[in-house]
Amino acid sequence: MTGGTVVTETGVIENGFILLEDGRIADYGPKERLAKDVDEVNELHDTDIIMPGFIDIHIHGAAGYDTMDATEEALKVIAETLPKEGTTSFLATTITDTAENISSALKNAAAFSKTSYEGAEMLGVHLEGPFISPKHAGAQPNSSIIPSSVGLFKKWQESAAGLIRIVTMAPEEENGMELVQYLHENNVIPSIGHSHATFGEVNKAADHGLKHATHLFNAMRPMHHREPGVVGAVFLHPTMLAEIIFDRIHVSNEMVRLAYRTLGSDRMMLI
Repeated sequence: MTGGTVVTETGVIENGFILLEDGRIADYGPKERLAKDVDEVNELHDTDIIMPGFIDIHIHGAAGYDTMDATEEALKVIAETLPKEGTTSFLATTITDTAENISSALKNAAAFSKTSYEGAEMLGVHLEGPFISPKHAGAQPNSSIIPSSVGLFKKWQESAAGLIRIVTMAPEEENGMELVQYLHENNVIPSIGHSHATFGEVNKAADHGLKHATHLFNAMRPMHHREPGVVGAVFLHPTMLAEIIFDRIHVSNEMVRLAYRTLGSDRMMLI
């Protein structure tokens, strides 16, 4: 493929090329460097962009279907739809709900992972809630919020056949630090979200293994000049990663720029 803009890990190549061999990228670079004896050339429009597929770590659904539908059809449609927007892999994300409904969604994800399907690859599950703070429930139903429980998480991870990769939770709530520690020790990412934690509580959770923040700025204690809160703690912690909803509605452009200048490309993700 020649023409268009090629985006790589280290830079942007205008009017570039991608050489494919046996379905894999064998070479890339400026168009003038492409060998003359290639078997077939597909010319792209100069406005086309070639780049690695997006990995969406926080997506609840697509095309009218939701992870919580707990059906094979729902995950199949989601997987088939995402590549149209450039997403090639994703974490099916749950919401705060009854234990029974969450369990059903997790069992469905586990079963779906064993099927053959077209589209984006489901890499696992992002469990958002129900171990969150009622003070920052956001779109999560307050009626299903419960204290953190290592025992319940173990049952859910078993239902999910080990597919839970991220857990959004409020570490300051009852049993929160214990769950953060357990997740960290068992290679699951604890993520702070829907949380009213203070700066000190976030740092304490970081000592237990907290390493990630869910939709920074939204549904969490904000930054204040006397209490930096969740946002301030994430900004100042040297290795904490953060997702941000960049739809120009949830977070202003100016705050996104501030976050980017503070976190940099290695610590910030757009969802």
